[in-house]
Amino acid sequence: MSKDLGLHYFFDFDGTLFNPSEGIEQAIRVSCSQIDLYISEESLREIISNLGPPIHVMMKNFAGNRLSEFVAAFRSNYDNHFCSYGYFYPRSVSTLVDLKKRYNHSLYLLTNKPIKPLKKILSRESELANIFSELLCIDYPYSNLPKAKRLANYIAKHSISPSSCVVYGDTFDDFNAATTNDVKFVGFTKKDLSTNIFDFISL
Repeated sequence: MSKDLGLHYFFDFDGTLFNPSEGIEQAIRVSCSQIDLYISEESLREIISNLGPPIHVMMKNFAGNRLSEFVAAFRSNYDNHFCSYGYFYPRSVSTLVDLKKRYNHSLYLLTNKPIKPLKKILSRESELANIFSELLCIDYPYSNLPKAKRLANYIAKHSISPSSCVVYGDTFDDFNAATTNDVKFVGFTKKDLSTNIFDFISL
């Protein structure tokens, strides 16, 4: 392996390791029905095709002054039930295990998902138990900070050199978190973590 490889991998979750589309769509539908908020099929398709930001950001143009009410309903529905809908992308779990156990890299999640549903999803895969050094969620351990700031806080607190880090994700938010902190960025495009990450390793 190249000596230039980062020793600290910060992975986005939704859209990079895990496809949450079905669960988020169902939670939006049920939440809108519960509070009698209309959302068109076109708007719903637009939201689902642009997953990544926190739910209050994705829905702010559709929920208007009822945004807080919607978010409360969504969090209850998704966190307690619909987070179980979705799947890990091909070979994402086995590749994470390989990176940790074979190469002894430190792995982290840098995600806009709250800690509660994230832990529920991770618990489905026994191989992922204790594999991540930290879960940097939207609500833990730094509440409601953007990804770039969460990453900055974490690497500063633990005296991690940015040159030893890689951010791995599928959105501009992930790219911005990396470049803002002078960290390498790998864009995820193939929906196959093993192929994508080892393409990077071979560079």
